[in-house]
Amino acid sequence: MIQNKLQQLLIKLEFTSKKQIEYLEMTIEMLSYGMSLKQIFEEIMPSVFKKGVIAKLNKRITLALKEGASISHCFNTFFARNIVYLIEIGERAGQLTAGLENALSLLKRKKQSIAPALSSLLYPTIVFLASSVLFIYYKSIIDKLLSSFQGKTPPETTLYFIKIAYFYLHYLPVVILTLILLMLFLRFFLPNYSGQIRSHLDKLPIFRVYSRFQGAYWLQNLSVFLSSGIMLSQALDYISATNKGYIRYHCEVAKKNLSKGITNFGSVLDTGLILSYYVHILSISFETNTLVTQLPKVGNNIFEHAIKKMALYAKYCGYFLLTLGAFNIAFSMYAMYSTATSLSS
Repeated sequence: MIQNKLQQLLIKLEFTSKKQIEYLEMTIEMLSYGMSLKQIFEEIMPSVFKKGVIAKLNKRITLALKEGASISHCFNTFFARNIVYLIEIGERAGQLTAGLENALSLLKRKKQSIAPALSSLLYPTIVFLASSVLFIYYKSIIDKLLSSFQGKTPPETTLYFIKIAYFYLHYLPVVILTLILLMLFLRFFLPNYSGQIRSHLDKLPIFRVYSRFQGAYWLQNLSVFLSSGIMLSQALDYISATNKGYIRYHCEVAKKNLSKGITNFGSVLDTGLILSYYVHILSISFETNTLVTQLPKVGNNIFEHAIKKMALYAKYCGYFLLTLGAFNIAFSMYAMYSTATSLSS
């Protein structure tokens, strides 16, 4: 049992987002040729992938399919829950290929949303951390200079430098650890909390961007159901039952809107998760019988807007870190020069 869990963990670590995208693309392509799941995973995939993580994954999927499991259940161990969920929607609606395509689209969007933020933050973070280490190193040199010239009063610049270096040495690790813990907290808090103050929290930048991503995800899911001929109330029931607190809350609000006798589906979705501007577009789309085609388009627009916002916040944060890094380098060198010239005179 433990060995099996360990193997699953190793496969997950090796099965990167890039490999997941390639795997889904190949599966969709083979389905488009009219191949069955049995042919794909028992015959074609093993002949293409004879070694590596995908070969191990294929063996597990083949065994699960032989035991009568659905393809979404087979993918459950190795893909994120929301990816599997989209595949499951496609299965339930009798549109497996559409479900796989939506899952592939979400994977690509996830990669697309993370890349700009990482590229904006990676270099500034390295510069800041390296300059902080340099700052602490220069402090050790200044400490030696001060001990060599005992009795002389160091310049005021040196005293400020020592105080800042003390902060970096003793408190910077605490600040970094606190930020990591905060990110972990938000990772579990944001999808689950839907209490009274959530509407106020969603006005803050990080919460607002998160809610935009969730709004896009919600509309994409609804579009799959509605395009399959499933009623909105049934779609909301299923999405509510298979998602965490935040999405579930908005599904319940939409269901309450339906129970009030609101017939315009666009107005039903006015739960606070998507901007009133987009609600208005969806309301008009319902009146013109284009809601099913507009839902994924509006979802994509919301997603693109959220990506731009996140990239902008990451860029500003990167500028801030670069400024701190430049300050560390410039001030440490100036403090070294001031200390050396003051003590040697």
